[in-house]
This record gives sequence, structure tokens and C-alpha cells, in this order.
Amino acid sequence: MEKFENEHLILEKIDGIIHLNLKNEVIDITVAESIVEERLKFANFDYSLLFVDASNIKVTTKEARDFIALNEEKKKIIATAYFANSKLTIFLANFFISVNLKYNRRPTKLFSKKEKAIEWLNSFKKEIR
Repeated sequence: MEKFENEHLILEKIDGIIHLNLKNEVIDITVAESIVEERLKFANFDYSLLFVDASNIKVTTKEARDFIALNEEKKKIIATAYFANSKLTIFLANFFISVNLKYNRRPTKLFSKKEKAIEWLNSFKKEIR
């Protein structure tokens, strides 16, 4: 199992899926840029399936949300499953997906159970180049 950790995140590759565990409660533009850069390096700038554990997030700035949402095709993600386990993180994730990612062409879905998220991502494994 491959693993990388810094002050903002923990990245692990498990069964072909990149697991991104966000440590910060506040995601601003600096954190967002770091997250995208480290995930791309971790994936060797190749296409990947992404599981995001967003359960620690309390606040995301508009600038950070816009950065993550824009130019998605450059970020080399096949599909993203977001995991949230509290009313606040579910609200924030739903807002991000429905407002910031409404024109996103890649599959993105929110889950409250990790197992369901991984099962859904596994259905996209055939698309990994």
C-alpha cells in the first residue's frame, strides 16, 4: 500500500483507489492548491479514482471551491466519491457538488457510508488507463 502524508492530508492507494483524508477543518486556496498538487504527484499525473473523506471539514472558502471545481479535466480524475458523516459536512459536500460542480462532466457522488462509496468507485475501474 502506497502512502503519503503532510500537514493537510493523508493519501493512500488501496486496491487501485486513491483515498484522500483531509486533515484541515478549513479549506482555503492554499490548502486546496496543495491538495490538488499532492494528489496529482501521488497518482504520477495519471488518471485515478478518488475517495475523499471530507468528514473533518467545517469551512471551505469560495476561492478554494472554485479552484477545485474549475479545470477538472486537468486534474485527471475518472470519478470522485465524497464521504461525509455529519449534518454539517453532508450539507457542505452537497452544496459543493450541486453548486460548484454542476457543470462537471465526471461522475461525482456523496456517500454517508464508506463501503458504498468504494463499491461505487469500483464500478469505474475498467476506465483506468
